[in-house]
Amino acid sequence: MGPLIWGGALASQLMISVLTPVSSVSYNILALLCCAALIPLALTKSPPPPETPKGPRLRPMLAVRNSPLAAAGVVVAVMSCLASIFIGNYSTTAIFLTALILA
Repeated sequence: MGPLIWGGALASQLMISVLTPVSSVSYNILALLCCAALIPLALTKSPPPPETPKGPRLRPMLAVRNSPLAAAGVVVAVMSCLASIFIGNYSTTAIFLTALILA
């Protein structure tokens, strides 16, 4: 397996050095190589996967009935996580735009 990986890495480095990145020929060759990589997968015959058992059923209303305070805590935790994600995205965008304006 090692020589195959090293050979592929060498071939890709040679392609990068020879082909121009702007040319459509480079993209066509890459698309052909990606399609050729799928051929072994299409020709492989494997047995069907085994049947998986049914997963456990989630019952959120049972959790709310048993412990409403814990269910409310989960809702608050999810809302705070989502808020921190959106605030982080907003502040990152604001910092990036400020850097672009100052530059």
